[in-house]
Amino acid sequence: MLPKKGHLDMVDQQELLTEIGRDILKSAPENWHEIVYSVYAIATNIEEELIVHYPDGSQTPIHIPHGTSTNVGELRRGMYQEGKGTWFSMKYTIFRPGKFKSEFNYDNPPEFLFSPSNDNYAQELKHFPRGEEHIPEWLREKLREADGRG
Repeated sequence: MLPKKGHLDMVDQQELLTEIGRDILKSAPENWHEIVYSVYAIATNIEEELIVHYPDGSQTPIHIPHGTSTNVGELRRGMYQEGKGTWFSMKYTIFRPGKFKSEFNYDNPPEFLFSPSNDNYAQELKHFPRGEEHIPEWLREKLREADGRG
């Protein structure tokens, strides 16, 4: 059974973010300079990207370590706030030697490579309810489209 939504306090969030970073660093090449892990999510539609930046300015995608997606799912569910919802995207940047910064987007549309179906947007509000004042206009439009009124 999934843990209750909104169950993570700030300490638990930090521990989970640290664990995500450790998993990523285990699979990183030795000569990395910066690593950027991006997650875009609507309901069960999730896209992830892990890019390694090198000192010479080049970059390359690498495979996302096993278990990372599960931790991110727990983080998204655990960061849910009653009436406000949860984040649509996350940018997690690791700086050498191992410091990290995480940014969460609660308001803007996620930058999907492959657009989810309109039904996914309706499912988002079913799984992560938001009060009217916390539903961004772009999401309202997607909901109208899903309802056949768009």
